[in-house]
Amino acid sequence: MSFNLIEKLTSFSKSIGDLLSSNHFEIPDNQREYRWSHDELEKIWDDLILTIEGDIESNSTNQMGHFLGAIVVIGNNDSDAISRWKIIDGQQRLTTITILMSCMLHYIEKLSEKRDQNRFHNLVSNCIKSAQLDDYTARIKLNRENIFYKQLIVDSEDKAEKNKYLTAAYDAKSEVQENLVNASNFFYKAIDEYIKKIPEQSEAYDIKIKNIIEALTRNFYILVVRTNNLWMAYRLFETLNERGLELSQADLIKNIILQHAKQTGSQSLENVNSLWSSLIDYYEDQPSKPLDLPQIIQFSYAYRHQNKKRVKKEQIFDFIAEDLRRANVEAVEFAREFTKDASNWRSFLLGEIKGWDQEVQVSQQAILGPLWKSHCAPFIMAAIDKYAENTDELKSCIRLTENYLFRQGLICKDSVSALQEFFTEAARTLKNNNDLEKVIDFFVKKSPDESFKEQFCIARVSSANQGIYIIKKIEKYKKNEILNNHSLEYILPKKPGPEWGGIEKSDTFKLNINKIGNLLLVEPEINRQMRNKAIRQKLSEDTNYSYKQSDYFLCKELIEKSEQWLDNGIWSFSSIQRRQDYIAEKYANIVWPMKA
Repeated sequence: MSFNLIEKLTSFSKSIGDLLSSNHFEIPDNQREYRWSHDELEKIWDDLILTIEGDIESNSTNQMGHFLGAIVVIGNNDSDAISRWKIIDGQQRLTTITILMSCMLHYIEKLSEKRDQNRFHNLVSNCIKSAQLDDYTARIKLNRENIFYKQLIVDSEDKAEKNKYLTAAYDAKSEVQENLVNASNFFYKAIDEYIKKIPEQSEAYDIKIKNIIEALTRNFYILVVRTNNLWMAYRLFETLNERGLELSQADLIKNIILQHAKQTGSQSLENVNSLWSSLIDYYEDQPSKPLDLPQIIQFSYAYRHQNKKRVKKEQIFDFIAEDLRRANVEAVEFAREFTKDASNWRSFLLGEIKGWDQEVQVSQQAILGPLWKSHCAPFIMAAIDKYAENTDELKSCIRLTENYLFRQGLICKDSVSALQEFFTEAARTLKNNNDLEKVIDFFVKKSPDESFKEQFCIARVSSANQGIYIIKKIEKYKKNEILNNHSLEYILPKKPGPEWGGIEKSDTFKLNINKIGNLLLVEPEINRQMRNKAIRQKLSEDTNYSYKQSDYFLCKELIEKSEQWLDNGIWSFSSIQRRQDYIAEKYANIVWPMKA
């Protein structure tokens, strides 16, 4: 029997507007439920704003749009409300797009012209749901919490409607419901920030809202790969998610650089080939790969050659090609710079830097671990490039990176775009100045102590590693030593015993247990023995396993100040907040200073 590829597999590209408005989807039970968090939402919003700036506001005649990647679906040629396409890869992206579109309906109703209100409402609404004879049906059917999704995202078209439904039906213990609500709230906040205080029903307001809709429905596009063969669908999913796809853009950049090197002579071509081989060696020799190869090239190029605040990875090829065409930069220079920064980045990952010591290693582990944001890389590259032989200055730059990531990334939750703008500009400032004080002043200006302290008071951790990092930093500040024999202790346990009086039933329980004011480090054996016990037992002097027996400073401080923080002997949500306010006031700006 012959193999007919066309029968097995078809692919086509579509704008998001065309794709959603002409098809129906469902997410199979064996796929992940809706899981996107703040970082993924921020990335897609950032891509939207960059698309608006690059394609629409610039009046560009050569619009690039934004490629959202590929999705894999199982189904026949056509999909409808009865015969939906099953999404094997791409469900998080498409679901998120419908949430953003649902939020947009609130703002469309405030356009100045009724005709525009109707036109854009129909355009966006048709991407979220389709009209049937008896009702509307959702374009996407979730595998978990579908009723909640339909009521909140599909049927509730106004912010007030959503809030009314949430008051009646929201279950804070459902992770999927929480993720859907968080996504909706994120986009409302992002849109409000984008339009700022522009009056509704004004020309400026209309332009802003229409730009979002145009970019979202027309300039966002996606590659759809469809098959009716389940086995092939999952093989496609595995293949499309392999790392090799990321290298294709690097190959394009290599080819354009080689092409221009060839024009300047055989020696130039030989140099570029040699340098590029070294670049690949440095990339492959990393112990881990927090940056892919196109990102290394992106960050190197951005701080060395671009004056724009932000440069997207997808744009790098076009920028480099244009610079080569205009002879702004020689091909060999590009290859040399990319190779040098790849080498510097590898040195940072491996700790192969002059003057490397335990203090720098702790900062490095924090940067690459609980604080990691890829956009800090250009500043680290620039710092190693400038201060490879100046140990003290380089240490200062690495400490600044760690502290800024903690202050603005983890605590203040700056957007991906804001962090990218900051670290790229900081790298340029470092590259162009011999006085490190000017760079430090730039950090200080962008991270004021008072606003950091205010945000610290309300901060929560999203992982145990973040909690360990924070408490460990304070412990090291107080005892001037690095402690490794520890477990993260939740004063109010994640699974409280009966002595806690059912506190876990509170709607705000999950929010409070992850607050910094509820965290300690204790020795592992003490942590195991205390488990979910009541606060009076954890503070007791009459047991071998309590905070009293711990060598950690913050345990002793908790005992000392327990009378101030407890509510009639109870460790309450208010107790957690009082301790967190105290930690913010006493430690935040001292432990994570902006002065290097």
